[in-house]
Amino acid sequence: MLIDSIAYLRLLRHPWPCSQPPDFHKSNKALLSRFGKNKSAAEGKALDFTPQIWFLSGSHIMDYRTRYHQLVGFDKWLLWLTLAWSILGIVSNYVRVHTDNNLLNVILQLAVMALWLMIAVTIIRSITNSDRLLRDYGFSFRLGGLISLAVVIAFSAYKIAEQQVGTELIDSEFIFKVTGAFMEEIVFRAVAINIFISYFDGIKGKLFWAILASTIIWTVPHIPSKTPIEWEWLFVSSIISGYIYRWSRSVLLPAWLHVASNTSWFGGLIACIAYLLIAVFDFPILARRSHRSRPLAT
Repeated sequence: MLIDSIAYLRLLRHPWPCSQPPDFHKSNKALLSRFGKNKSAAEGKALDFTPQIWFLSGSHIMDYRTRYHQLVGFDKWLLWLTLAWSILGIVSNYVRVHTDNNLLNVILQLAVMALWLMIAVTIIRSITNSDRLLRDYGFSFRLGGLISLAVVIAFSAYKIAEQQVGTELIDSEFIFKVTGAFMEEIVFRAVAINIFISYFDGIKGKLFWAILASTIIWTVPHIPSKTPIEWEWLFVSSIISGYIYRWSRSVLLPAWLHVASNTSWFGGLIACIAYLLIAVFDFPILARRSHRSRPLAT
């Protein structure tokens, strides 16, 4: 049993590419066949491992570094900026809740806004320098986007009729909350999920793993400022928002709900208007191109 374990660990250290069959010595073939479902090793074919061994050995998936290098340049930048925002969010929320250092809190808020600007510039450059469109980042007027818009309009009309949507004092804190929630949905929903789908390409259930990964890096920064019960709600709501986005290919509904929950229904209306003003620019961009846009992820 000890010899088998050592041989298995050697296998984990030296996985083979998924496009090439393993080339082992005869002594190793007999051992490796114990971990598979059949005797394909003796026939010179790639072993069909159980899911646990498939996941651990990486025999049928590319190395994570290879997957990272297969991302296009703009996606790499956006991935790093998203992770940087997640890490900075942990520090910022901790300082805001657990300390009284107003100067440090302002500095961290400025750093977060600088990240927003860098992300926006990277998205704009990916559109102007490649064949990306705004719809690749969740600003879509396709069927899902139109359905989301109809839901927002209907619910906003109901709130207005009930006189539950009123104007508020639009100060710097209000603008920061609206912009932050709106940017979070663009980055942690549209950008992150699509990049992770490309990263997990070839893995069964890649959509689930992509949404789970984006949910984790979005939920973790909220831990210092939320209670355990709120963590659970944030985690579940993020999973639901991820599937809503992938179904509609639009961040409108998740962004509207997020902004409204952080501020008010009036803030949600502002987010909806901002979404529409940005999305309309997709039509002149598309009109200037003679070829179809390569989607961020399929």
